[in-house]
Amino acid sequence: MYSCPSGFARYNGVCVPNRFVQAKPGQFCNPLTECVGGSMCLGGICRCLPGLIPSGGVCVLPPFGMFG
Repeated sequence: MYSCPSGFARYNGVCVPNRFVQAKPGQFCNPLTECVGGSMCLGGICRCLPGLIPSGGVCVLPPFGMFG
């Protein structure tokens, strides 16, 4: 398997600079990954802030009554 040079990561089958790798909520991340959809990198995974849930690649408010 082909590996990318230092400073690059494999994304959709091509090598891109680490700083351009984006990850959606629930996907793996590192300090050079940009978490998108309102998420942030915590413990190596892009996570939604408390009170929000991942839905369709973004963080959203849960349906009314979901946690009640």
